[in-house]
Amino acid sequence: MRVESVHPPASETWATFERLSANERVLAYVRERGLYSDATETEARATPGQSPRLALALRSLSGKVCDVQFRAVEEVPHDKRFMRLGNVPDSVGPLVFGQLGTVEELVLIEGMSDFLAALGPFALPYGSVLGLPGATCAQKMVEALVECMPRSLRTVVLAFDNDLAGNKAAEDVIPLLTNAGLSVKRVCPPPPHKDLADWAVALLRTGEDAPTAWRDALATAPRSRSWLVPATDFVAEAPSEVRFLIKDVLPVGALALVQGSPGVGKTWLTLHYASLVTKQDKRVILVEQEGSPAALSKRLRLIGVVHPLLSIAHGQPIRLDDPAWVEQLARACQQQEAALLILDPLADLHSGDENDTQDMTRLTAALKHIRRAAPDCTILLLHHTVKGAWSAVTARREHSRGSSVLVGAADVQISLTQLDPGRTKPAAHFLLELVKARDFQAPPPMKFTLLVQEGRGEVVVQPVEADAEGTEREETEEELDTRALSKIPTDASGDTISLEELRQRLHVGKEKAQGTVQRLIAAGHVMRVPNRGLRRTGKTMSAQEGDQP
Repeated sequence: MRVESVHPPASETWATFERLSANERVLAYVRERGLYSDATETEARATPGQSPRLALALRSLSGKVCDVQFRAVEEVPHDKRFMRLGNVPDSVGPLVFGQLGTVEELVLIEGMSDFLAALGPFALPYGSVLGLPGATCAQKMVEALVECMPRSLRTVVLAFDNDLAGNKAAEDVIPLLTNAGLSVKRVCPPPPHKDLADWAVALLRTGEDAPTAWRDALATAPRSRSWLVPATDFVAEAPSEVRFLIKDVLPVGALALVQGSPGVGKTWLTLHYASLVTKQDKRVILVEQEGSPAALSKRLRLIGVVHPLLSIAHGQPIRLDDPAWVEQLARACQQQEAALLILDPLADLHSGDENDTQDMTRLTAALKHIRRAAPDCTILLLHHTVKGAWSAVTARREHSRGSSVLVGAADVQISLTQLDPGRTKPAAHFLLELVKARDFQAPPPMKFTLLVQEGRGEVVVQPVEADAEGTEREETEEELDTRALSKIPTDASGDTISLEELRQRLHVGKEKAQGTVQRLIAAGHVMRVPNRGLRRTGKTMSAQEGDQP
């Protein structure tokens, strides 16, 4: 915007301009754009003459009129549309539209029209809005603001233009404001609107309520917090309960450590979690350092997670002790709004010593940096256990390899222990235990089984019941019979199921499957259909026969 000096600098010049209500042409210009309000009469005037202009007072932060900016209301050469009185001494400091009141929330606007839109259509209170002549003066204005801000001020809302200059200005001033103990929100007009004035015109045309639209945008605006927050604000804004990405296992935004011996199934588990997350229409980033592309591709197909919401970095030289890579990961999680970041395995993602406390402290600091950039992104870090724990029956926190710094930083620690696959020969079969759950009650241990048939995988996760001594309890025959009966088609459906298919659905050996079928046939609950398979007869199991309430 070109600025020309057209008048000698004098604050008294402002008093010579006409009120808007006295100048029909300027008043019509303001009304057509929905910018008129009671506050407009205070801050806007009209220049007299044949070519009147809209005039807005530019004040120091103390409220004194030090300059005036004009805008043409009729067609004029482009470089004559905006003008200023000019010649303001540097000692006056940065100038703004509006006056700073004793407020808790202050909105910073860019430009004349946006300032009037804030007071008019969006109905923001006078004294709670300051307008900047341009984005380039934002940093100097904020530096001056933090020196004289009212003690009541708690939050600053940045409503600069949604363009490169506006976004750059926001990035520059956010640290200044948060370092001053203020909370900061960034409100951008929804696309395709470039600024508040443009947005206000669109709302006026559609008949939507501008104040409601502003409140909705403010409620969802990203917030940058001061390092020091009043307890009342902290409690009011904190979630009332733990939010889970994976129910009762992975909280939103948690750092989770998955540990186990080589080949136990850590990658299978995390791919299963990735599948569950993409089914929630949320994004997942997988950093995979092990195996060939062909092997990973096969696993993705088997687990059913070939999905556009899953992004993969395979075999890249990513290092968590390299600040440049950490920044790239943080930016990727932030820009993609990823709900889950999988890092597999830790050993291939750093060049430090796992047993060195300082090296692991730097690594956990990198993970915390990613969390700060994307606070709702859960990080899943795969790690090996010590060799002495490979054959352990009971999982423990200390089985994690290397320094205890990593375990201390983790919110969740998941330990995997290999189980005897028996005759089913699944692709993965292990016991999953949460040996650490910082903010919630850990669930009982679970059995994870992945069976593969005809190029497709089926994952079954079942809780493991324990007796009074804490050892795993075997499923009784009655319980198995009840479970089997629920998987056999009814007589009314006309379908059947083969013994082998039933065995696979039950995840048991052939002998157990045959035994349960024989008991169900003997009790009259199941019949064999020649050359077809098994079908239910319709007879209901009694409680004595193992029916569960």
